[in-house]
Amino acid sequence: MNYLQILKRFDNFDTNLARAIKKALFFSSLWVSERDFLKHLKKRLKHKEIANQKEYLQKTLQTLCSPIAIYYLYHPLFKDKVIFSASNWVVILLQNGKIITSFPLYESLNSLLNDPKNRAYAQFLIPLAQHARKKVIICKKLQRKRMQLATPLKHNAIKFLLLGSGELGKEVAIEAQRLGIEVIAVDRYPNAPAHQVAHKSYVIDMKDKEQVLEVILREKPSFILPEIEAINIDALFEAERQGFTVIPNAEAVNKTMNRKNIRKFAAEELGLKTSKYRFVVSFEELQEAARELGFPCVIKPVMSSSGHGQSIARSAADLQKSWEIAKEARGDASELIVEEFIDFDYEITLLTARTENETIFCEPIGHIQKDGDYIFSWQPMDMQENVKQKAQQIAKTITDGLGGRGIFGVELFIKGDEVYFSEVSPRPHDTGMVTLITQSQSEFALHVRAVLGLPLGFSFFSPGASAAFKTDKEGFAPTFEIDPKIFGNDSFLRLFGKPESHKGRRMGVVLTLGKSSQEALERAKQLIQGIKEI
Repeated sequence: MNYLQILKRFDNFDTNLARAIKKALFFSSLWVSERDFLKHLKKRLKHKEIANQKEYLQKTLQTLCSPIAIYYLYHPLFKDKVIFSASNWVVILLQNGKIITSFPLYESLNSLLNDPKNRAYAQFLIPLAQHARKKVIICKKLQRKRMQLATPLKHNAIKFLLLGSGELGKEVAIEAQRLGIEVIAVDRYPNAPAHQVAHKSYVIDMKDKEQVLEVILREKPSFILPEIEAINIDALFEAERQGFTVIPNAEAVNKTMNRKNIRKFAAEELGLKTSKYRFVVSFEELQEAARELGFPCVIKPVMSSSGHGQSIARSAADLQKSWEIAKEARGDASELIVEEFIDFDYEITLLTARTENETIFCEPIGHIQKDGDYIFSWQPMDMQENVKQKAQQIAKTITDGLGGRGIFGVELFIKGDEVYFSEVSPRPHDTGMVTLITQSQSEFALHVRAVLGLPLGFSFFSPGASAAFKTDKEGFAPTFEIDPKIFGNDSFLRLFGKPESHKGRRMGVVLTLGKSSQEALERAKQLIQGIKEI
């Protein structure tokens, strides 16, 4: 039983506290046995009313052990909460002094304080109201537990519920099934790619809270994996309140599905370097923002997927067209973000996978976009080592800030030695399909490992590239004519199996290896010409 599951057993459960704990690396990894939980729950229940908070707290600490220190944790989401650190216990309480729960540490607090590597725990300097500045220590899990895998379609199955069943979800489903995970795939249309390989499938309106919750409550998944942006976020928060685990967590999904949320979080809360930006809700505000930021400028809906609704206005004459493009996008186009155009040297996706125990980075991926959607990607992107380290630091800052576990696609702009944060997706990234050929563990395999809390080690095989095939047809049951040269010793094709074709829709991807990324990219560009829909 993990810490969040314990927390949700209590009637006086604090939602904000739970969200913060869910996304905090050092909280989400703490564990306690059910026997210990029940034992201390009985002690808590004896105190139905608390006449004297101070006396009650002292008695509580005496019951558990002699405390080493008492620290008041100052944080917007933990305001007025109290954390008691003791030699082998941590106790968390609410304003009224009632214990939420307590749990044993795997190592004494003194041992953690004396750790010269400073890697076994997280430290925060907290100014105390009546005391000198002190360190607040919250332990990470210090022992890796053995993972238990089970059997799909049985009572003990580990279940993945995919909310979104496109080509990326399909690869996640395949990797999950290799470990005996039961996969339930959900999408807005039947026979979506992941539907074709999942154990079960549902077709629902994923923007409808009740429909999303109905599937969750029916299937009772071990993990809920949002694979697209267009999902009812209230359903995910409600699922968490009911004890379900959302990957990476509902608040991270909430921030990243909306460009306004993630940009304000990255730039204003985390202090990451970004382009200048403005948010607008009318065409007049768009004109004013464009004049202020200058031309060219980038215009996007605050919420859309796969680059839909994105455009570049190079002059005032382009604004009307950009306005219309944004308003026609799927997602939330009620508000737009207008961004300063950075004349960057190149842009990358830095795939970043994290669990409670580690964070790893894949080799940076370069990519070319058209109309906001990727058409070519290659790995590795040739970068100076100091710039690569800056990119990794930004990626770690944003993913630590979002918290949870899983893989994140962190998009960055590079201009000389400067690195600008652009966007982040808390799931596998389309440009990362190149990892299907370049790495021993693709981004999809790493995502599954991270969700399960497994080690994230992998080997990089060789430079490679991907080329997306986009159809120019409209129709049902598409058929493709394929040049056999695509199926070479170091190249292959992945068709997604989408049941309908629409002009500009991504239907497959060609993957190639090469002695260099540039060689692999040139081969991918040539081979993609060998596919056409007939």
